[in-house]
Parts: sequence; C-alpha cells; structure tokens
Amino acid sequence: MTTDPASRAFRPLHLPDFPEPLGAVSLPVTNHLLWRGLLTDVAGLSLLPGDPTNRLEDIRANLFGHGWIESPPEEQMPVTTGPRGAEVAQIDRSGLRIQGFWAQKVHINGLVAPDSPDGPLVWISRSSGQAPSNPGRWDTLVAGGRGAAHSIAQTAQLEAWEEAGIGTDAMVRLHRVRELEVRYVSDRGFIRNCLPCTIWSCLLISTPPAMTAKSRKAPG
Repeated sequence: MTTDPASRAFRPLHLPDFPEPLGAVSLPVTNHLLWRGLLTDVAGLSLLPGDPTNRLEDIRANLFGHGWIESPPEEQMPVTTGPRGAEVAQIDRSGLRIQGFWAQKVHINGLVAPDSPDGPLVWISRSSGQAPSNPGRWDTLVAGGRGAAHSIAQTAQLEAWEEAGIGTDAMVRLHRVRELEVRYVSDRGFIRNCLPCTIWSCLLISTPPAMTAKSRKAPG
C-alpha cells in the first residue's frame, strides 16, 4: 500500500490547463492509451486538447471496448482538482478508478440505543458477493459515491433511502464525525477517496426498514 502512485508504476495524469496532475494511470494502461493516440506525453502525460469530459469519454469507451473496465453504469461522476476541489470535468463511474481520479463518497454508520448503559449497537451491512470491490465483506450501514449532479448531503439522503430505507425525516439525526482521505493500489487502479463519515442514531432498537444485516456492540 502506498500514497505515491509513481512508486508503484503509475504515471501522473494531467488535464490541459491544470499544472498539477489530477489522476494517476498504470503503465500498461498508459502504454495502451498512448499507442491509440488518446493521451499525449510531451511535457508529461496529459489528455488531448479539447473538452476534458469528451476526451475522458473517448478513453472510457476505448478501455471498455478492449476489456480493461466493466460496462458503464451510466452514472456521471465529478473529476475534481483534489479531494475537496472544484469540478473540472465529468466521467462515467466505470472510468474513474482506472485513471486515478479522486472520488467523494459518503459512509454512514448506524448507532442503535446510543445512550444505553450497555453501550450502543452498530448496524453494519455485507456487500454483495458480486460487488466489483471487496465482495462479501462487512461494510458500513450506507456507503455511496457522489454523482456529478448531487451534493454530499443529497448523496447521503439518496444512498440512505436506497440502501437502508432511511427516509429524509430520519436524516435529521445524522451528524458528521470526521473526513478521511484514503489512497490505495488495487487491480482496478490507484484508488483515491475522500470519505465524509457520519453517524445516524436510532433511538429505538429496531432494524432500519430495508436492512437484514446483523448487529454487534461497538467497542468500549
């Protein structure tokens, strides 16, 4: 595990008109895209001139056509200038990780009976066995990436309803705990996530409507 893509055979990827690299691409993918004229390597690895969203879509379509990435979920994600930076382009979710761009994701942990003398219970979920990342692993109650059309707050509300049946009215009990920057290398690329982590407190010991996951006590 490393925070430096260059030390694990990744090339920093620039967008035209931005001095700092915004992505990081593995050497095999770099060579593939250079060979097909989809990147330039004059003063550093960079997209071709023009609308960056269109150029990124050209790259995504090529990578999908050659079996590098999965089929597009047709969900546009923001390409930003850093973990909390401004949006400068958009890209389909399937092409985000392989090019090492930052993603913003929400993680919600569910606490049940937080004031109990025995300590709170924590709701956790298990990811699908067919999930492309960490299949069958334990996860937070709710997790999801921020799409280009949504704020972090909107993302939290949408994901909470879709994954746990938690309605908007109940989200008033949501409060932010901390924000994490996560970087790691995987077979899907150089992963960089900015994770606002929040807590959702349930006052009653009852499973959220759409949940079937087990619960465990939080560590003392």
